[in-house]
Amino acid sequence: MSTANPESTTTTKGKRTNSLAFAQTDCHTCASSGEHCDRRRPKCSTCLRQGRRCDGFVTPLSWDPRRMKTDDSAVHPLPADPSIMNNSTPPQRFQFVTGARARKPDLALSGLGTLGELCLDDFSIFESLMPDIFGSTPPLHAPTDSIGVEDPFMTEASDTTAPAVLPRTPPALLTGDDSVHPVDSVPQDEVHNDALMSSAEAFPPGPVDQSCPLARQSTAVHILSPRIAAPRPAILDTSIPNQHEWLLELYDSKFCVLPLTGDTTLNPFRCKRQTSQGSRLLFHSILALCCQHLKRLTGSSWSSEAAEHRRKAAQLLDTALQQGRQHAGSVNNLHLLEPILILFTLDCTLSASGTWATHLHRAHSMLEAAGGPGALISLRIRSQVGMLIWWDVTLALISRQRPIMRQAYLDHLIRWEAQDAWSFFDLTGCPGYLIARLYHLAELAQQSEIAASMKWLSFDRTPVLAIEREIRAWINEHDASLCSADDEASEPEEVESPADAVEEEKEFNRRQDAFHCAEAWRWTLLLYIESVFRRDWTKTPTRQRGRVGLRRPVRKIVDHTRCCRRSSQTQKQLLLPVFLAGSETLDPDLREFVTDYCAYWSEKSQYSMFDSVPVLLREIWASGMWWGAVVDSKTKGGQEEARQGQQGATATQFLFG
Repeated sequence: MSTANPESTTTTKGKRTNSLAFAQTDCHTCASSGEHCDRRRPKCSTCLRQGRRCDGFVTPLSWDPRRMKTDDSAVHPLPADPSIMNNSTPPQRFQFVTGARARKPDLALSGLGTLGELCLDDFSIFESLMPDIFGSTPPLHAPTDSIGVEDPFMTEASDTTAPAVLPRTPPALLTGDDSVHPVDSVPQDEVHNDALMSSAEAFPPGPVDQSCPLARQSTAVHILSPRIAAPRPAILDTSIPNQHEWLLELYDSKFCVLPLTGDTTLNPFRCKRQTSQGSRLLFHSILALCCQHLKRLTGSSWSSEAAEHRRKAAQLLDTALQQGRQHAGSVNNLHLLEPILILFTLDCTLSASGTWATHLHRAHSMLEAAGGPGALISLRIRSQVGMLIWWDVTLALISRQRPIMRQAYLDHLIRWEAQDAWSFFDLTGCPGYLIARLYHLAELAQQSEIAASMKWLSFDRTPVLAIEREIRAWINEHDASLCSADDEASEPEEVESPADAVEEEKEFNRRQDAFHCAEAWRWTLLLYIESVFRRDWTKTPTRQRGRVGLRRPVRKIVDHTRCCRRSSQTQKQLLLPVFLAGSETLDPDLREFVTDYCAYWSEKSQYSMFDSVPVLLREIWASGMWWGAVVDSKTKGGQEEARQGQQGATATQFLFG
């Protein structure tokens, strides 16, 4: 129902005449302060933008006189005012209007509901909070001096390098109200429901929802304001639904794109639909990641919130996995892959050093219990397993250990890659063909390490040489030279519109970035073969012979990395190549490029793994030791305890992928 209000219908663009959406008068807060109010229910946008409490609107009430009569003699109504009873003014009449769409159901589970209707019209709130990850160019900062983080959530080391603070605080995110408390513990029935969520409910098929303006927002360069000290620690208020919707939208529009080469139609990290179905495990996992990113972005105290949400997410995940083992064969736990991915990326924001094998063992056990590679029946699950295999392979490559996940999963994904709406390059920046060679090289590196520790055992390099020939003969599908200059010159010249010219140049630059990124990975594999399988040459008196084999791959990696634009996330995917090249170079200029690369992408991506690499490289450069020996000195203790099967022992590894 609605009454006509000409003044209110012209104050806000696109305002509907439905009185349920817009009030007829200003809110109490704006009315008392004399500010303009857009009268949007339940809280006006003016109060939301300023981060203050909206006291609501006046609600006019009227009664039908016919409903005031009663036949119950026990009821004695109070005598009415004669002036009111004699009023002959009829009650106000309302007219029914047809709405644009059906009203959405009420929110449930502390603000977790359908997010399509809850996207804020003013995107400037999000822009003021989150700098554009594609267009901004933040200043470089010195990396931290520590590789590992003993208590990552409680440390304030990253506060010294945070670029800015929120120019405008979103609703109720930063509050000093003593009545606001952290999230309450999750009831056990919710834990049980999370564990038994079916795979079909958890992963609805379909492309990315483009109805929300956040998904269509174009990127731009944003300049952040100087930091302002927060008056009080940030407290997450779960009683305000808009706050959770705001964080979830921020995750789905910004944070879920950070691990990838670029946003794709099938982003394995985007989970708006699943979260709206009420998964508490996903809810706490996402909020933990959001709070950790906000801590680095704003410099405010989000550590306690991130730690609390992570603790609850880990508790829910452990309970769900335990219940899945108890109901083996009757419950499909593949929906737990998503929180595992999010918690994995959460650890990436802390350090390159961690017990990554814990996540991989959990995921591999679930996949094996579900039926192995044959259980990867949906596009989304295949893309999620592709990310897990990528992390597994890069971890195994640096530690020279066998990957945890079976090769059958990788072979299955490569067969489906051409048909699916995702590719390994879209996810990781490395083509699937080279990832398969990475997997084989990691296995061979482990066998080479075993042979080196034996007195009478020698390692056969024949399979390594075969892989090397395959890598050199591989044709880069992103090669722009496949379209020859003669073919381009033979095409008739057509007058392009300015918009078409911009799009054509953008597409050309994207292809060039992809080409140089893939070439950097090609030379990384060749450098790895020289460094790992022929490193005994560098230990002999003829040291120059070994360095000659390293110089060309090192320079090729650095050159191809430089050719990738920093405005694109493609260059971000080359951390492992840059680490290997930096560890083998003696040139000061190349070393400076490596440290600048890590500092830049640490600031822009908010991932502390970029801070761990310069610390490790400085030790390699100072000691003159081989990079593998330095890595082993940092992780050998945990690996030995894990091999001996000690209680609670988990091997520490370095993740650069």
